[in-house]
Amino acid sequence: MDPLENHFLKKFLLERQLQKELKLMWENMRAVDDPEKLPLLSFFFHEYISTFPFITNNTEQQQQQFWQDVFQFVENFNSKNFSTSNERNGSTKRSQANRKLLGGLLVFYNSVLITGNEMAYLTEPHLKASDTAKLDKFDFQKKKNITVVGMDQYDRMKFVNGLYINIVALRRVEGEQSWFFTASHHYDFIIQVVRREDSTTSFICKSHHQLGQLEHDLKKELPGVMSTLQTKLPHKPKDNENKIETNRMATRSWLRQLAEKMEVAESPVFEEFLSTDITKLTHEDEADYKHRINHEMDILKTQIEFHDQTAKVMQDLTHNFEHFKQSITTQDDAVMSLFKEIGSLKSIKAASPLLKTFNDWCKLQLAAIVYQTFLGQDDSYAILKKTKKFHRLFPYSLIYAILRFTNPMKMVSRIIDLLFVNIPRLPTWNRQLAEDSKNTGARNLFSLILIMLLNEDLNGFGKELYTLKEKLTGYELYMERIDKYVNLPNEEMEKIRQEPGENLVLTTLSTSLISPPADVRLNAIVASFKGEEDTTLYLNLRQYWLLQIRTRDKLLFKELWRQPELINLIKSTVDYFYTPLIKVFAKAKVHIAFSALEGLNNGMLKTLSSIQRSDHLNSTEIYQRIKTVLDNHEEVIWNFIRDVYVNDDEKIFYKLILWIERFLNLVRLKFENQQAVMLDIEIENVTPLLKQQLHAKINATLAKRKLFKDYLEAKNSQRDELEKDWEKMNEGLLGDTTADDFGVKSEDIQDINNVALEENILESNQTNLEKELLARLNAIDINSDTSELDKIDISQEVKTTLQRIRSSGRCLNNNK
Repeated sequence: MDPLENHFLKKFLLERQLQKELKLMWENMRAVDDPEKLPLLSFFFHEYISTFPFITNNTEQQQQQFWQDVFQFVENFNSKNFSTSNERNGSTKRSQANRKLLGGLLVFYNSVLITGNEMAYLTEPHLKASDTAKLDKFDFQKKKNITVVGMDQYDRMKFVNGLYINIVALRRVEGEQSWFFTASHHYDFIIQVVRREDSTTSFICKSHHQLGQLEHDLKKELPGVMSTLQTKLPHKPKDNENKIETNRMATRSWLRQLAEKMEVAESPVFEEFLSTDITKLTHEDEADYKHRINHEMDILKTQIEFHDQTAKVMQDLTHNFEHFKQSITTQDDAVMSLFKEIGSLKSIKAASPLLKTFNDWCKLQLAAIVYQTFLGQDDSYAILKKTKKFHRLFPYSLIYAILRFTNPMKMVSRIIDLLFVNIPRLPTWNRQLAEDSKNTGARNLFSLILIMLLNEDLNGFGKELYTLKEKLTGYELYMERIDKYVNLPNEEMEKIRQEPGENLVLTTLSTSLISPPADVRLNAIVASFKGEEDTTLYLNLRQYWLLQIRTRDKLLFKELWRQPELINLIKSTVDYFYTPLIKVFAKAKVHIAFSALEGLNNGMLKTLSSIQRSDHLNSTEIYQRIKTVLDNHEEVIWNFIRDVYVNDDEKIFYKLILWIERFLNLVRLKFENQQAVMLDIEIENVTPLLKQQLHAKINATLAKRKLFKDYLEAKNSQRDELEKDWEKMNEGLLGDTTADDFGVKSEDIQDINNVALEENILESNQTNLEKELLARLNAIDINSDTSELDKIDISQEVKTTLQRIRSSGRCLNNNK
């Protein structure tokens, strides 16, 4: 086989081996300790998981108890009948976690192990970041010509679900006069609505009362969707110029969030709102629009200023990182050397060029985030207002005194004990608490709190189910069938899942394994599913199904919280990972760092408030004022970092760096000793069918990569120029460095990112672009025949190679 074939064959076989091992592990968690049954997982567990510094810092007996708690919890969890991906009509959190675990392990082993002549493929020239993202290619003059999207610039508008919405002006409406009083005036919103489908533009005039009515109607029609909105409709605007403007932007953000929800965009209520109260722009509206555009242009100019200043610092940072990268790829202790420098610094001004430039880059990034969050977006005014209120109410002085004069470790330890200690009898000091404890069966405060939160979710589901039952009047038989499926034992559920059918919901509604039997109304449901009739019927039944499945899961989680396995695991996890850190921080004058944090917050909020009130500051002045606040506090932060390093008596962070370096060492081993990591895959007869299936697998992988690449480019084309350049600049942070320089193939990393992207798309509101991507990905997977490849078993070769690696002395257990 050629190098490409060898690489993809090895990757496919390693993926199959990991899939088999993960399946066995979840069936019997304790098998992870058996290198014969689970060679890959056992190796990773022994050499990397069980040797993690926060775990090994405990006694042997404590470590055994920790793993005992882990195994017991997993076994208890697996015994519960939680929903599957098919039932959820998408990936469950468990399946997503499993895919990410599989992807991470596959990248690791695919980078460590080699086969045949694969090194020729791994070392071939590859496209580096510098080929596409050099900083000197940035056209700063071009950025100075970037403008806010105008009313008629349709090619620059960002359409979501076929809509572009903007509030172009506020129209003052005088109140009615009478003999006795004059009603106060109010402002109407002049909203521009552009539809991509037919390229039509309209302006509608809406009062704040009408916006409130829209919110009320949508909550009634789509309660679940509306509960997911991150922001609420802002309060009615008051007669203040700065607040006409902040309210306009916040309201625009709210309307755009609505349009992003597919269910809302297709809702008759929303459509009616966008289609009524048509108006024409007056001269006053156009003048007001110009004022609004100037305000948004000022925001944009400041964003450009942050962008340009950061790009200049990145020129130096990229250059300095090149030297650091060369030392990482050739020296075993390069990361440790940088860590030691951080610990020995008395001032950031005395740092090496790399660290000093990195510090400057961090400040600029933070300054840009602060500006964008609190001044540069539609919701900024509300976010800054809430943050200032929280800052005023936060008890800094009290916490400072506690951190200075008490032992934080003991204090938090007592709180943990309070949360997790079993209650011998129902509490009597709080009647509501006693009642909740009695109703939920919880015997400690932590589980009681979480069970009460689960109960709130269940109450919300109950309200949605009540609404759906009203909509499904006449189809009670099918709701009853869904209820019965949800409460079946796992064995009987599995029989229904295995029945052929277009999807599991329809199978449940029609299967003979559930009574009462389906009647003629099933035909209407199938027609609704196929789109031959009104799709609302099927969608309502599917929503009823999903709510009942989620209700079952919540009830199972309540049952888990009542049992000791999960509580024991959380207690030991908090103790193992939290206690070492708090010991270090307790010695590191954390009260001084906390006081500095108060000063930083206070100074930053005052500066932001001042900038918000001012209308004469230019972009450079705004940039300088925010950055100055960070400059004034950087030394305190570095002093705290140095104190943590000095007071790390148990060398937790030192051990952590060593642990990270062992990953780098093992991945680089193939460049130093190929024989040690050679996976000898022997195939007696490479048949034409095997080659055909292998090439089909290769082509499928390459086709998926191209689909994701095309999708990301299409999404990128919808973003504004400044946002694209900012991301491009950050991608160029490491200069010519790619994962290949550290022995990991860049394409493998991208495959993991693509898996995560696909899962995010499945959980998001999908536009036609996302739907098309998912359909094409599914089409690639449907015709995947790997029968010949599946016959190859590499388990014995894996065991032999891993034993050889252990003997090479490059694993954690054989190093200092």
